[in-house]
Amino acid sequence: MKKAIIFARAGWGTKPSRFIRRFLNIWGGIPGFAYGGIVASLIDCHSAGSASLYVLRKNGNELGDGTEPPRFVTGTLKVEYKHPTPLGVPLKAIGTVTEIHPKKYRINTEVFAEDKVVVTGEVIMVMMPEKFREKVKQQ
Repeated sequence: MKKAIIFARAGWGTKPSRFIRRFLNIWGGIPGFAYGGIVASLIDCHSAGSASLYVLRKNGNELGDGTEPPRFVTGTLKVEYKHPTPLGVPLKAIGTVTEIHPKKYRINTEVFAEDKVVVTGEVIMVMMPEKFREKVKQQ
C-alpha cells in the first residue's frame, strides 16, 4: 500500500503557496479516482492557509516565531473539476492570493496530478472575527 504524502511550502508576495498530498483509496469516489468533496476540502483548507500565511508575513511575522497566525473562514468556494483526480499519485496544490480587501482575500488554487491541472478553485477567505476566535479558544 502506498503511503500518504504531505508536503507544504508557503509562498509570499507573488510566490504561491504549495502543498503536496497523495490520496489513498479510502478517499476514493469511483475506483481509482478521488471523491470530489475531498479535493474541494483540499482547496478550501489550502486557501485558508495561504491567506493566513500571507497576512502573517505581511505583518512582519513568520510561522513558528510565537505569533498566532490569523484565522480565516470560507466566504465562498468555487471548484471546477477539469479532469478526474487520480488516487495514488502526488497531488500538488498551488494557492495564490489574487485580491486583497481589509478583511477578505481571494485565493486562486490549482491542483495538479503530476503535471496536469485537474481541479481549480476560487475561494474568498474572510478573516475570523475576534469574538469568534475567543469563543473557539474557550472550547
